[in-house]
Amino acid sequence: SIINPHRGWTRDWLRVHLGIACDPQCRITVGSETRTWQEGRLLAFKDGGPYLHSVRHEGTVDRIILSMDIRLNFLRGLLRAE
Repeated sequence: SIINPHRGWTRDWLRVHLGIACDPQCRITVGSETRTWQEGRLLAFKDGGPYLHSVRHEGTVDRIILSMDIRLNFLRGLLRAE
């Protein structure tokens, strides 16, 4: 299956994926960089603004990820507090 290149609705969010069940033949492309998910590992990218992303699944195993969106100004506040 394919999710065609698209942009999120706002650049204020960081999308974070946690790999639960992964197939190495399932790839995400953000801009010009392509990666695969790994079980137990995080993959994060900016969802909106100029950041096109797409997914291509050419494998045989289901991909299961936990997807979380974190507001970037929340992260900036955490970094300033340190």
